[in-house]
Amino acid sequence: MVDLLYVGSVVVFIIALAVIVLIDRKNITRESIIILRKTQRGKNLLFKIGSKFPRGWKFLGMLGVFVTFVASVFGVYFLLNVVVTAIVVEEAVGGLSFVLPSPTPDVVILPGVFAIPFWHLIISLGLLIVVHEGSHGLMAIREKVPIKSLGWGLLLVIPLAFVEPNEKILQKRGNWPQLRVFAAGSFANFIVAGVVLLISFPLLSGLFTASGVGFVGYDEGFPAKEVNLTGLIVKINGQDVMNRDDLQSVMESISPNQTIEIITKDYDEERKVVFRTYNLTTAERIDDEGKPTGKAYIGIRGVLDGNDISRFVFPAAFFANPDFRMFFSLNEGLEAYSSVIFFFLSLLTFLFIINFGVGLVNMLPIKPLDGGRMWEIVFKRLSPERGGDITKTVSLITLFLIIAAFIVPNLI
Repeated sequence: MVDLLYVGSVVVFIIALAVIVLIDRKNITRESIIILRKTQRGKNLLFKIGSKFPRGWKFLGMLGVFVTFVASVFGVYFLLNVVVTAIVVEEAVGGLSFVLPSPTPDVVILPGVFAIPFWHLIISLGLLIVVHEGSHGLMAIREKVPIKSLGWGLLLVIPLAFVEPNEKILQKRGNWPQLRVFAAGSFANFIVAGVVLLISFPLLSGLFTASGVGFVGYDEGFPAKEVNLTGLIVKINGQDVMNRDDLQSVMESISPNQTIEIITKDYDEERKVVFRTYNLTTAERIDDEGKPTGKAYIGIRGVLDGNDISRFVFPAAFFANPDFRMFFSLNEGLEAYSSVIFFFLSLLTFLFIINFGVGLVNMLPIKPLDGGRMWEIVFKRLSPERGGDITKTVSLITLFLIIAAFIVPNLI
């Protein structure tokens, strides 16, 4: 069902943007479907920050160059792996997707499309762009490169921001200053992604408690398969089952051939949480040598709980993905704030995905991306005469891999 309040807020936002553009139209320039509003405001703040601690900024700049070159190589490897896996492996994971805004609070996943809830996307992109472009500006000032202008813009309704350093003076500063300036944006985005991880882990333990035990399959011929047991096990014979240890403790108190009641937590066809009750008669567990153990067994494989999930997926993703969310319950007294908590934690998820993803894409060796400009400096240093041609060739190969990563997994 469409959330009319959410959709209404999106419409109000778009109307407000249109009004702002209309009022300020004399100061706005248009380039194709992008509108830009240049200004001198903010230059003094960037100058004050960028002029302080020059050694600290230089250290961060050098670290950023190293990190972003590694990210660039990883990005190419990732694209190549997606394409090769799609060709070689049956039932391979899908390829790249276009990230688009969804006018609803729900994530929409279609072939080649990953639609993020509108406000999550707007907030995430807004922070990403401010951090990315601001870092370019700070590093340019540290390298004594004047800022010609800065400002904001729109790609349809998607927010943009930009900092425009004097490119001619930047080129005269030499290779290392250019590398530090080009790397600063993506490096800052990687830092934001790392901070999101650090915030997310304590939130997991502070706000949520593991709730229920899942499983990935059945053993044929045993009770769980016969009754089609589904969902997360939350109670057995009235005793709470919050994690793997609870399940083991309860099962040790049950005998083979005993009828038990299991309550599970699951989703119905409308993705609403429901509780289901199953009555089954336990079997007897057989050890690896085929001998009876005298212990009760219901026949489920791949048992996992919230602790297992938390080892493989960073915490904010638990709450953006309803299937992960099922493994946890809000701590007592927090239920009244559940909508705010889940919005914030979902936002953390998309902040991580977008900052890491955009930072990685920007470092791919394609001109005019920052990664392409950095590799061009390296290639021209290694081969002054052929560096430009090498850059063009590498750019074309990487662009081909991007297109293939979108198309090949969906065709095979």
